[in-house]
Amino acid sequence: MNPIIERLAEAISKSGLSYAELEKKTGIAKSSIQRYATGLTKKIPIDAVQSIAKATNSSAAYIMGWESKETFTKKEDA
Repeated sequence: MNPIIERLAEAISKSGLSYAELEKKTGIAKSSIQRYATGLTKKIPIDAVQSIAKATNSSAAYIMGWESKETFTKKEDA
């Protein structure tokens, strides 16, 4: 499996958010998020990676493989 897809799926899993919750937070259709996380879509737009990373309090740079360690962003106050 593609390392980007693996890290994206890991970020989603660790966040505890459902695809529906991610859809609300990112504006990306839950079906698209599911395709990204399962590898059914091979090309994931960078803006989608950034949005999902922000929503899951992860790092887009880690998901993309630009950083070797996972870093988390600060949670925003709701």
